[in-house]
Amino acid sequence: MKISELLDKNTIELDLKAKKKAQAIHEVADILYKTKKIKNPNDIVAVLLEREKVSPSTFENGVAIP
Repeated sequence: MKISELLDKNTIELDLKAKKKAQAIHEVADILYKTKKIKNPNDIVAVLLEREKVSPSTFENGVAIP
């Protein structure tokens, strides 16, 4: 799946409630599920948490790239 297939005006959230990385990943997975971009948020969360161990996607000040 390409990231361009996931991103649209309904899947971009500028004000996540999460304070921790894992919470943010869950929140994003929920958004993707609710907008019917993914079928199982738990699968995506597991994959993303594993990937974060290898190559983190976060920068300073709460900025992250997918």
